[in-house]
Amino acid sequence: MNGKGADLALLVLRLGAGLGLALAHGLPKVLDLVRGETRFVQAVAQLGFPAPAAFAWACALAELAGGACLALGLLN
Repeated sequence: MNGKGADLALLVLRLGAGLGLALAHGLPKVLDLVRGETRFVQAVAQLGFPAPAAFAWACALAELAGGACLALGLLN
């Protein structure tokens, strides 16, 4: 595979993984937390985390922002 083909393959992989993480995992969790749904907070509490609401928000925002950063190619 030539340089341009490899670059294109890496771009597609980075976009797919980043947008998949952000849109399929992070965004639904953030929207649920904004709406006040507590299923994810309860799941975090069952794992034994202190302050489960704070850890649920941290997880959701990390998935959303991390996926967006990956898709944009930041810090790669």
